[in-house]
Amino acid sequence: MITFGRVPLFFYVLHLPLLHLFAYAWLYAHGGRAAIAASSDSEHGTGGSLAVVYGGWLLAVALLWPLCHWFEGSRRATPRRVVDVVRLRAVD
Repeated sequence: MITFGRVPLFFYVLHLPLLHLFAYAWLYAHGGRAAIAASSDSEHGTGGSLAVVYGGWLLAVALLWPLCHWFEGSRRATPRRVVDVVRLRAVD
């Protein structure tokens, strides 16, 4: 979990489209295109049980961990490059 804490914005930005992809895949598997079209009009939701939601969340965390770990390593390799560029432009 420390890896996610070191790159929280990266995780946040990636998890949103990934979870939406999971939702569309779930809807498509449980009703095809009609379920996807009807999901925006539904007041009661079209998702699965809480166990399905937790399973999707765990799958998202498992899939994003290697990407976050890679990004953390790349940030450590060039830790302050962007900040230095901003400082140089602010001084000029």
